[in-house]
Amino acid sequence: MFTKVGSKIFNVELLANASKYYIETNTLKAINGSLNSAVLNYNTLKYLDTIQTDNTSGSGQGVIALVGVGDTPVTAEDYCLDEMTVGGVDVNTIVQCTSARFPVTTARGISYLYQFTNTGSSAVTIKEICICLRLSQVEKYMLARKVIPPRTIQPNENVTFDFDINWF
Repeated sequence: MFTKVGSKIFNVELLANASKYYIETNTLKAINGSLNSAVLNYNTLKYLDTIQTDNTSGSGQGVIALVGVGDTPVTAEDYCLDEMTVGGVDVNTIVQCTSARFPVTTARGISYLYQFTNTGSSAVTIKEICICLRLSQVEKYMLARKVIPPRTIQPNENVTFDFDINWF
């Protein structure tokens, strides 16, 4: 499901007119709970077709995927995943994104595909996933979130998650 933040970001991207359409300061909530401190326009939001796999350590602009272990139902007000820690550690540092496919157009919209590997020594059960637009190391905005059927990933196992954005 699109979040309100994701809807605003995609609207500016789709309208693609930097001089006319923009997002005012203090109107978007990042996944860390902070509000955007600068006006965001097409020039700062144009990275929806750039895929990044270094979801926890990187700072390159583009769309990242994050996994979580919570299962609270999705709402449009969501700005972060329900639960991202396992034993006090960010699950994304254990179940790491290792590759991604450039987003492809589908009959209903666009599809992002990410592969994750459990680099830990214990099985981890993933119950939610989101895609975020990352503008910097700390500035990440959740575009959409979904709760998935629990998927247990064994140590050294690879798993692929797709995230479809349906316009129609």
